[in-house]
Amino acid sequence: MGRTILISSHILTEMADFCTSIAIMEEGRVLASGRVSEILARLQPALRLEIESAGSPQDLAAWLRPRQHVEQVQPGERIVQCRWMGAREELPQLHRQLVQDGVELISFSVKTDNLEDIYMRISGHRTS
Repeated sequence: MGRTILISSHILTEMADFCTSIAIMEEGRVLASGRVSEILARLQPALRLEIESAGSPQDLAAWLRPRQHVEQVQPGERIVQCRWMGAREELPQLHRQLVQDGVELISFSVKTDNLEDIYMRISGHRTS
C-alpha cells in the first residue's frame, strides 16, 4: 500500500508475525536491520539441536562434544542442547551415527531461533 508504520516494542516474537522489516536497537545504535527473514538467516549461523536419550544427558553430551560441527553442548535434566554448525543436509548422518553407536534416542529435534533469541545473542542488554 506504500505506507510505513513505525512500532516500538519489546515483544519481538509478535513483531516477527506481522512486520516485514525490523531494526534492533540498543542505546541508540542499530544492531541489526532488514527484512525479518534475512536477519534470522544472517544471525543464525547454526541450528539449535535438542536431543534426548534414554541414558544420562552427561553421557550424551560427552558423545557429542568431540563431533565435527557440534558446538556449545549443554546437558540439561533430560535433554542435551547444542549448536550444529554443519549443513542441515548432514544431520541424518549425525542421527545415524548416534543410533549406530548404541545411543537410545527418545527425540532428536531442530529448533530455529526466533527474534527474541537473536536479540539476546547480539545485545549487550544495556539501556540508555
